[in-house]
Amino acid sequence: MLKFIQSLNRVFIDLISRYSIKREDVVGVDITPNFIRLVQLSETKNGWMLEKVGSRHLANESSLAEIPANHEPYISALRELIEATRLETTNVAISLPITSAIVRTVTLPLMSDLEIQNAIEYDSLWSNIIQLEEKLEEYSIFWQVIRRNDADSTMELLFVASKLSEISKYVQIVTKAGLNPILVD
Repeated sequence: MLKFIQSLNRVFIDLISRYSIKREDVVGVDITPNFIRLVQLSETKNGWMLEKVGSRHLANESSLAEIPANHEPYISALRELIEATRLETTNVAISLPITSAIVRTVTLPLMSDLEIQNAIEYDSLWSNIIQLEEKLEEYSIFWQVIRRNDADSTMELLFVASKLSEISKYVQIVTKAGLNPILVD
């Protein structure tokens, strides 16, 4: 039952995010250990147009690979960027660094979308093809069939997983800076 609620929640959030993005301007926020960057896009009849852009360098002495536990310098820098660029919206799409994700392409026996969904729902797919350090519940997982090969009865599946704790770091930073995260990519 919990897995059903989680999958329903994911679908609902995805639909709301897509709807929100189509209806409003979006600010893209990119946070790395040493930089915060933001861009404001506006939708026009000809597509998306870049409105504003800003960047701040942060001196991170702890590690070049991760955001330190103290988020205050990132929150302050992001607030400065918001003020300097005079953003017209608070809705943001946050990009996660590729280092915060597990990305794999796996070859599997050919399955229908329904068979894939059933295997995921019953925890048999990911546990058999992907070995993660933590429990599956600690990850946000995205997957997509890249190619089906009927002749070989195989398919290529893209698997992307990010730890929920990592996602939470980025969401906390933008939220405390006064922004409204509507999408995490």
